[in-house]
Amino acid sequence: MGPILAECCHAVYAYLDVAADGDRSRVLYCARGGLMLKRALERFLERIGRTPPIAGEDFMVSRLAASRLALEVCPERVAPLLALEFEGRSCAAVASVLSATAVPSCGVWAQPYNFERLSKLMSTDVVGQQVNQSMIEQASLLREHIASISIDSESLHVVDTGVFGSIGHYLALGLPDRSLHSVMLFRANYRKQARLQLPVARGLVCNEDYYLPWKPRSVSRLYWPFIEALFEPKLPSVRTFRRTLDGEVLSNLQQPNWRERLSWDGNPIRAGAFDYLATLDPASVPAIVQKSTNAWRALRKRIIYPSQEDMVLLGVSQRGVDFGFDDLVSFGGNDSHPNLLSRIIGIRTSIWPEGEIRRAFPETAGLLLRVLETKRAISAVTRAMFRVS
Repeated sequence: MGPILAECCHAVYAYLDVAADGDRSRVLYCARGGLMLKRALERFLERIGRTPPIAGEDFMVSRLAASRLALEVCPERVAPLLALEFEGRSCAAVASVLSATAVPSCGVWAQPYNFERLSKLMSTDVVGQQVNQSMIEQASLLREHIASISIDSESLHVVDTGVFGSIGHYLALGLPDRSLHSVMLFRANYRKQARLQLPVARGLVCNEDYYLPWKPRSVSRLYWPFIEALFEPKLPSVRTFRRTLDGEVLSNLQQPNWRERLSWDGNPIRAGAFDYLATLDPASVPAIVQKSTNAWRALRKRIIYPSQEDMVLLGVSQRGVDFGFDDLVSFGGNDSHPNLLSRIIGIRTSIWPEGEIRRAFPETAGLLLRVLETKRAISAVTRAMFRVS
């Protein structure tokens, strides 16, 4: 993962070097993955003897926090994306995360969420009006936070790890007076069926909506939680903001000594990647992309055709669904497979289906994995031919 992290840093540096326009720009590194990326970039630039082209700041934001800005400014335009985020939730559950207050799930609030129903409740119901006010207060605190770290810069480059670009979409809607550039390491519109019009964003390392066997970096689409885990520290997602006694706006992520928890030593793979950065020098730069390509090919093989050892090495136990909810998805959450149906369900719901195939069918996994890869290759070729035609 060292060469891959080096490529990520090199790609961000190359983008910022072109985008630099003096003191008129600011780079905002999104919590949580962007916080670690910022520190990796600092180490990378120090090793190759360069300085950041644009000043950067830690940006306390999340999809949830950014969505409040958009809801306040142009709720109708954000409604289609929120319909995906809140599918299957009750109005009470949605109101609770948006307002950061507990709304009892009873009466009309227990009804399934839809945008029109919640909007009506927030404008006509007493509890709903309080919910709306709390949401606006949270949005205002985020605006103050953005103002404090952007220092009146005309252009904001919002850098995140990936992949859908929801944060950039929400910020573009909620900050119409700002020139905002959404930049991600990995970008993919995996929600094409929703036909959402997203703002233009850059995928610096990979910009593919689907996995393509002939593009090794696109394997990130098959097992995104592993890539995500490389960057995300053990800190909570940004859900709420508060004002301190001295007037500073802080998020719930900014716990006591939170910066110390951005150390890369807590994750062995991340620690190894950062150690690799420490071996670089100016002469290393020309070979970064080729070495990263080789590393992506090796990682692709481990993800697509994992061995028992790979399962231990690459397995990400649990990842949060987030957006204010505590739901978790996992790989290897159930080591016992009492019947065939439960094995199939485990594979379909796993965040790493290939690893689950190896776990559930150890004797025939090799064949099953090759069949799965052949099916994906045929689909990828068909899509490519369709685009050309």
